[in-house]
Amino acid sequence: MTSFVPSTALERAVHAGDRYGIAGVLHAMTPEQLDAEKARVSRMLKLIRHAAKRKQEPWGEWGGPPTHEQRYAAAATAMVFGHMNAAIELYWHVGTLVAWAIEFKPPGVDLLVEAILKEGPHVIEDVQRLIVAGVAARPASEVYIAGLMLLFRREHDRPRGLEAPFKEDPGLKDTLLQILDIEGTSVANLASLEKQLGEWRWSNVLLQLNALGVYPRAELLDRTIAALERDLKESRSNWLRAFHQKLAPTIPEMSPHCSRYLALFESRMPTTVTLALEAVQQLDDAGLIAPDQLLGALRRVLSSAVKKHVEAALKLLDRCVKRDPALATGAAAAIVPALAHESSDVQKQVLRRLDEWGMDEATRSMLAKYHNAISPMHRDELRRLGGQAAPVSDSVEPLVSRPEERVGPLDPSRRIQPIAAIDELVDRTSYVFEHSFELDEWERVLAGLVQAAPLSEEACRRFEPVAARLPRLQTPQAWEIGRVLLLLLKSDRLRASPTSSMWGPNLADQHLTRRVEDAMNLAILGKGLVPLSTPTHMRGFIDARLLIERVRAHIDAGVTDSVHEQASALLRLAPVADEQAVEAARALPESEFTLALRYALGDRISRLEESALFAAAARIRRVLNGNSRRRHEWYLRGIQQEEITEDFARITFKRVETLPEAIPDPVAALELENDQLDRRGWFQRPTIGGRNEGFILYHSTLVPSDLDCFFADGVTELAHGQRSTVRQNLPYLQLLLDPTVEMSPIATLLLAAGLVTGNAGETAIAVDALVCTHREGRLDVSLLAKSLPPVLKVSSQELTRPAKSFREARRIDAAVSPVVFELIRALLEIKPEEPPRGTNALLELAVEIVAEGAATLTEQSRQTVARLVLGGKGATLRKALLSK
Repeated sequence: MTSFVPSTALERAVHAGDRYGIAGVLHAMTPEQLDAEKARVSRMLKLIRHAAKRKQEPWGEWGGPPTHEQRYAAAATAMVFGHMNAAIELYWHVGTLVAWAIEFKPPGVDLLVEAILKEGPHVIEDVQRLIVAGVAARPASEVYIAGLMLLFRREHDRPRGLEAPFKEDPGLKDTLLQILDIEGTSVANLASLEKQLGEWRWSNVLLQLNALGVYPRAELLDRTIAALERDLKESRSNWLRAFHQKLAPTIPEMSPHCSRYLALFESRMPTTVTLALEAVQQLDDAGLIAPDQLLGALRRVLSSAVKKHVEAALKLLDRCVKRDPALATGAAAAIVPALAHESSDVQKQVLRRLDEWGMDEATRSMLAKYHNAISPMHRDELRRLGGQAAPVSDSVEPLVSRPEERVGPLDPSRRIQPIAAIDELVDRTSYVFEHSFELDEWERVLAGLVQAAPLSEEACRRFEPVAARLPRLQTPQAWEIGRVLLLLLKSDRLRASPTSSMWGPNLADQHLTRRVEDAMNLAILGKGLVPLSTPTHMRGFIDARLLIERVRAHIDAGVTDSVHEQASALLRLAPVADEQAVEAARALPESEFTLALRYALGDRISRLEESALFAAAARIRRVLNGNSRRRHEWYLRGIQQEEITEDFARITFKRVETLPEAIPDPVAALELENDQLDRRGWFQRPTIGGRNEGFILYHSTLVPSDLDCFFADGVTELAHGQRSTVRQNLPYLQLLLDPTVEMSPIATLLLAAGLVTGNAGETAIAVDALVCTHREGRLDVSLLAKSLPPVLKVSSQELTRPAKSFREARRIDAAVSPVVFELIRALLEIKPEEPPRGTNALLELAVEIVAEGAATLTEQSRQTVARLVLGGKGATLRKALLSK
């Protein structure tokens, strides 16, 4: 192949990489010369771009990889000749490209602007330079608008004043207010910048621009309302409400927008509805809204779940009825849906107004539908208003919870069926590449690949489409399956790619990698065997009888498995006493592993020598004997309550080993290593699975019959009080829903942490777990009652969160009411002399439960309630509860 030989001054400058001479050559060329050079430049750029994309030979006609200087010169040439994409591809230095664009004013600069904005809104200054220079049109993209929010983020730009950008770019005035219409990005959004920019926050800047005459107040108000009408997310709605308050529009300024404020009642954002109610109240005070118009608009608010919204709507309706009494029956019909509100206070206010305003027959007939939704405290009043006869007896049939039949770990419904055919193996491998967190399926595929080795030519051909996806695998778990597949297809044994964090390698990943290495060793032998540690049942359990069959097959094939693989198999044994399995194990040839297997199954054999195998066998034997809890202790290490901020609380569960074995089993070794990791701050919370959802799930399958270490990691993560749901934390709680999981003290503590967390996703799962564990007879109610106060103490003093959780649990299954009542009693004892916020919500729930007959006040409960120091509504609820 012939190499490129430069023949013109321009080509020689590019080929030589003359950074300083290229500009002179380009400036010296006349329009005619530029036109004549187009074809040669296009060819040269094609050659250099081809070479730039290559990572190895052949480099093509360019002759080698282009140097940095050659790319610079070629990009400058591409810019002048209008090959904007080539310039961007060859030399991505935004400042240099912008300078060239301004200097040479080539065609196609809009492509450069588009490429710059792909970097994000933080490059807004470079885009503005091109617009001010007149070489690029103003973009209409949201990224550009978001970038405008960052105009004044740099302190060196601020001395120029607010007017400078508008003088340089007169068209900016017509575009800037679009920042109100978009949500922005994680970096550029009005809510976060409000805290970062100090006095240059946008709420101040917009008011200053109004003072400078750039934007009139009427336009700012109109654009603010328009932004609220877009129903942007909560943080943006909060900012808009705050700006509306800072703008402080007068009644004459708001009056043209009466209908728009009323329409905001339909918003899905509570903050927007709050603003609308505040504005409408002012407009109504001024007599600018007709009563019938207000009544029609408030119907939507009366169905709100926000207590303050409903109460504000009821007060506005009071004024409507007072001004126009003819609206009373219509107002009564409008407020009936508010009877379904969860607040007993709201229900009481609605009933009082129904009695005062009067109802027509249609409205009266609607009341019966709310009998089950309304608090038991108000049902007599509801029946009176509805004209229904009182019940003959106040007695209520008590709710009886009948525990469901427990499902064991080896239940036939939980059996993992091996993959039998090559087509199924291809399909399942493809599935696991995309869903690698489904560990039962992951284990099926790993075992299926190992057993299928060596693959026939036909099998290799069928795997080709799946193998093509290997470079694009997204998770470490999928990559481990990919390593096994590549070994079977091409005999290539790739090294593992360890996952790490700030504390070092992911410990669960270490275990998984060792298992996969053992599986690959077994696959190379091509004996058609299944790895010993492959689960036979869901959640990682292995049936002892099936394990014995595998051991025999491995012995017959002359295969010697690693100690790690053997110990991993022992740790997954289901804790089910099985004399037949013991007899079958005795028939195996005697070895250290078979003796450890017999010991794990409860056989009477002499104590083995210290080893990882014996440690694994002893651990499972203790679980089988029901005394695994003696293996270790737990203690709570939390900071003093006065040090806890509203953002987080530090809580760490430390494991103190009391293992009798000198050599730990493979999983205990990981647990010990995790305990020894340094904890220097609240953000350093090392866990075995790290923050990877797949490895957290894998950790739960290592010793499925002994999950205390797993749940301790979960409590450590949940108890930090993060405000947004952390997806990686959900697997800890989701495992509580499995009917084979024992509710040990640490598992119960995890459930308690989930019930009081401020995260919606975590709380929802914890509520389901509360109902599920009670229904299945797995829940120790007294243990949960003892666990709630300490977790609540280090996460939040408020009782509002558990009150919401308990109410939701009762909504799912009313049979959980006695459990909820016992938990309420435990929480009320935390600080009776100074009840925490939310105590009234718990008392209200307790009154409802007692009124329904689901629980009764014991003498101990009465003493607990009587000790509460309460006033106002709390005192009323306490009196109502003690009167039951």
